[in-house]
Amino acid sequence: MPRFRRAVPIDDYVLDTLLPDLVGHDHQPAAFLVYLRLYREAEKQQWKPVSASLRLLAESTGLSKSSVQIALRILRRRS
Repeated sequence: MPRFRRAVPIDDYVLDTLLPDLVGHDHQPAAFLVYLRLYREAEKQQWKPVSASLRLLAESTGLSKSSVQIALRILRRRS
């Protein structure tokens, strides 16, 4: 039996624009990983605000806490 039972829908913008922009242009794939993790958490909480520590984000993405901090800075700048 598969561990994951349902798919999380992702807007075309995320894959068509955000991914190439963050990974290719900005050379910040960590920002994309953090974005996807936060997107998943928001979806699980029915799109309510997400509260996550640097430690939780680091553990769930496999990044260091400092990489997560930098990624969050980049994502904040883009909003």
